[in-house]
Amino acid sequence: MESPPFLVGVCAYDEEDGMRRLLPSLPANCVFAVDGTDGTRALLRRRKVLYSRERRGKSAAATAILDYARAKRARCVVFVQADDVAGPESMRRLASRFSDPAVGMACARTIPRAPRGFIGFCSRLNWGIHDMFGEAGSPKAGEMFAVRMASLERGPPPETINDDAWIQSESERAGYRTVYEPRSQVKSPSHAPRPLRTSSSRGAG
Repeated sequence: MESPPFLVGVCAYDEEDGMRRLLPSLPANCVFAVDGTDGTRALLRRRKVLYSRERRGKSAAATAILDYARAKRARCVVFVQADDVAGPESMRRLASRFSDPAVGMACARTIPRAPRGFIGFCSRLNWGIHDMFGEAGSPKAGEMFAVRMASLERGPPPETINDDAWIQSESERAGYRTVYEPRSQVKSPSHAPRPLRTSSSRGAG
């Protein structure tokens, strides 16, 4: 069955290095909410960029992407982190889940590229738990997820700490289901899980 039209949304704050890894795996239908002053914006000169020199925060960046998608009448948005790697086929698999009108969000499986030691242990444990919840029928938004635009009336408020969880909560509050799509995989870099990184609530990437 053909996937509904979708946009890929990427939030980035000074993510030039991560973006160089991610860009080759992205389809053409992308929009980037970029904050900061490094070379990220120049790297994306042929792409649609919603730019702010000031650090507006990831929730505001996600809202900018959702507003853009709504103006373009996209049926869904696939969000992926700026320092991850995920191919177009994984994104299409997420978007294809919206052929079921009851689905409001679809979550991908995260494959951590984790080093040895404590950081690697935390990363593998974190995403292993995510995978267990997903397979058990209680998926949580992670490094990559897709959301049906009709399930959201607005984007997360600027003061939102966890925009991914807010989006999932609002979608479910509107009466839609969240599903897990383990065939859709995203590779996450070798660092601590986002809940352990103090910058995760403020940065755009």
